[in-house]
Amino acid sequence: MELTKVHRKRAYMEIVDQVRSLISRGEVKLNEKLPTEQELSLNFGVARPTVREALSALEVLGLVEVRVGSGAYVVGIPSEIPVDNSSINGESPVDLYEVRMRVEPFAAGKAALNASDNDIQSIEEILLSMENEKQGHKFSFDLDRKFHLSIAKASGNKHIIEIETYIIRQMAKTPYLHFSKKNIQVKGHIERVIQDHRNTFLAIRDRNSKKAESMMLAHLKNVATREGWV
Repeated sequence: MELTKVHRKRAYMEIVDQVRSLISRGEVKLNEKLPTEQELSLNFGVARPTVREALSALEVLGLVEVRVGSGAYVVGIPSEIPVDNSSINGESPVDLYEVRMRVEPFAAGKAALNASDNDIQSIEEILLSMENEKQGHKFSFDLDRKFHLSIAKASGNKHIIEIETYIIRQMAKTPYLHFSKKNIQVKGHIERVIQDHRNTFLAIRDRNSKKAESMMLAHLKNVATREGWV
């Protein structure tokens, strides 16, 4: 199996193209296991999170199945599956997390200083709805996005709101959303996310700007670590 190093800005898409080509040529056969993340990382000359982006995109395309604790297996042939790159053309999850880790903690800190009583109430209502969902072992990504956007709005900075609105739109796309949906099902993840949200909300409500910022940053690091983006 011959793989070449990738150089494009959106490296994960080049990895997708190469793996898809290998499957098409029969160099990797149906039900065959792909090399490990570490091996792919070395062969392509990219970090492991970029490999995870590519595997997630290949899974969205129906070509690969990632089995926890086992690896990635070929489950589809490109010639038998309609090609629709639009389904995987969202922003890189790694790039999004880099931006989120800089924008959203700052937004939370500003919200602690600038939020009106109505803003606080709005954030809390969303959080309570998420906690109610949790009782049924469910997680709403729509509510999750609303929670983060409501904090941005509470910051009172129109540029933060514009950036967060863009981030939210990208979060609703695949492969970002696909990978998030898979990982949220792991035992304890829903509870941890909602507890992180509550910690951030309480700091905002208490007008503790530094704590709100640190709680949001901790939350994003927790999610990024669990999902393998860092």
